[in-house]
Amino acid sequence: MSATKLGEIAKELVAEELDVFVRKSAEYSGESNALSNFERLAERLGLHPMQVLQVYYTKHEDGIMTFIKTHKIHSNEDVLGRIVDARNYMTILFAMIKNYRELPPEHPWHLPPFEG
Repeated sequence: MSATKLGEIAKELVAEELDVFVRKSAEYSGESNALSNFERLAERLGLHPMQVLQVYYTKHEDGIMTFIKTHKIHSNEDVLGRIVDARNYMTILFAMIKNYRELPPEHPWHLPPFEG
């Protein structure tokens, strides 16, 4: 594959990610708190919202790993869709970390800043 073709595919992937991200964000969480679906479930289960995200992400990761191992799709969702969803979960994780670092230290979801 040429570098040009790889660049075209990367642009296509980013466009698809953004389209799916915008559609699913509105469907799952609404406009006022884009993390609300993770936070509601976290409160119900006594978890951190990032742990809830990990469960959803792992489902896609498992499907991708199965495809890599077997070259077969065992569900009604193509592996390309799972890759888009997995990358979007990483975008949400990125946003969560930034958001939870800004919370006051006494908040149960507060994350300390990176001190590297």
